Amino acid sequence: MRHNIFLFLTLFLSLIYSNSVNLDLPAVSSENIGSLVNLNITAINGTGEIYFSIPPYVGVSYQESYTQAFNYIKSQNKNLENYDFYITFSNEKTSLVEGASGGVATAVIIKSLMENVPVNESIIITGEINSMGNILPVGGIPEKLIASYFSNKSMILIPSSSSVNEKVICEKLSEGFSFPVYEYDSFNSVYDVYTKNSLKDINLITLSKDNFSNVYNLPEVETHTFFNVIVFDMLTSYNNNMVSLLQNYPQFMPYFNSIQEGSSELYNKGYSYSAGNELFLTLETISYLTSSYSDDEFTSKEDDVYNCLERTKKNLDMFEGTLEYYIASEVRYVKAKDTIDSYVNESDKPSIRIYAPALLLRSELWCVSAESMSTYNKNTDFDREKVKSFVENKLILYSGNFSSLLNTARQYYAEGYYGASLNEIISYEAELFNCTDYNFTYDWSKMMYNHAVYLNSSDKYGNNSYNEISRYACSYERILREYDSLNEVKKESVFDNTCMGVCVLLIFILFILSILYYVLNKGWING
Repeated sequence: MRHNIFLFLTLFLSLIYSNSVNLDLPAVSSENIGSLVNLNITAINGTGEIYFSIPPYVGVSYQESYTQAFNYIKSQNKNLENYDFYITFSNEKTSLVEGASGGVATAVIIKSLMENVPVNESIIITGEINSMGNILPVGGIPEKLIASYFSNKSMILIPSSSSVNEKVICEKLSEGFSFPVYEYDSFNSVYDVYTKNSLKDINLITLSKDNFSNVYNLPEVETHTFFNVIVFDMLTSYNNNMVSLLQNYPQFMPYFNSIQEGSSELYNKGYSYSAGNELFLTLETISYLTSSYSDDEFTSKEDDVYNCLERTKKNLDMFEGTLEYYIASEVRYVKAKDTIDSYVNESDKPSIRIYAPALLLRSELWCVSAESMSTYNKNTDFDREKVKSFVENKLILYSGNFSSLLNTARQYYAEGYYGASLNEIISYEAELFNCTDYNFTYDWSKMMYNHAVYLNSSDKYGNNSYNEISRYACSYERILREYDSLNEVKKESVFDNTCMGVCVLLIFILFILSILYYVLNKGWING
């Protein structure tokens, strides 16, 4: 009894000497919809322990970003070791909190707790921070801006190193909403905004042209003429949009011109996938600027996408090409379908009108490329059932593993999308094995590796992107070789069985003929 009273008194005294701060964090769902998640951190006298609430489940990357933020503030204030920290999230639709973009906000809260100063809860910030205090870029900024605006916040702060694409969209939205967007490059500057309402060390967002100087130093590589057709069409569409942009948004032209020049150079040097990737991202950006946002425009786009999906599905059902183009086509078909469906399901929400141009264009670009690749026929003996069996055996092999990639692979398999399922398995195995053989034989693995080389040459992507994409290229090559080798074995097995059957039949016929010869010959002699 005395022990329980002591514990109660200890807990009561701890709560007396506790402090708590709330901030809303911007988040982006898997459907690319922005929302705000409330973060509460409570500091209680303790020994430096950290406790995360469940639910919602707090993912590893957020826990790592919290640790980075904690270590940075700890380097300035050793007193953190005398407190325990309780981290809770609240949002009725959130079952998982993941990602590093809440790192700077977390650091703001921890420092304000230690200094016991209030923070301005009307400000939204996104950005990652490492233990040295360096500010790192994050994604999904337009979606976060929209969520902040519709939640009646006063402003949003974004890292100055954010992608230019997202800055273009933010400037357009900021102007349309009269909602200020500031960029920052140091923790101290944002801390002063939150605690002193000081804007002296932050600036309204600025744009600079993308630097493609690295492209001109890249060696020429072999590319695939069929995929080049898709990228050429994207370049044509991009150039057509430039006319409208020049008239209405001349301030953005240096940036969009640099994308056009860089993508054209990539295309000419054989890096067609890289060129397509740059154009894909920037065409989305252009869609925000050129859309009329009218019901007629959105309805027309919806119809175009659904008609494209219908044609592509028919092509995939009668597919006669190679496995790699079946995978590439079905992956894009599924992405297009999921994106347009999520848009239609959410179309009654006010904020979805802002996302609509990019969502619809994304669906359209994915579907157009899926339709094109679904017609790439080589008169092969493509067998969908063999692909299904191969994927099924892979999923059985990993039946005890619940990686998010494998869970998605299982979902696609259950829906009959065996190519899309295999792509998730390829991505999963890319995490398991290092590259040991760069002798690529398949079109897609060659293109992906060339893309990795381009990413590695660019300051805005770097070595991590190279490692991720090159491992994917190796995994792609390895799994397709495995699939082909299994089918070769089966062919040989069928041939051997056929040969054995014929041989047995011939032996049987020879046996019968020998008996007849013996009987007839003996009868003739006796006669």
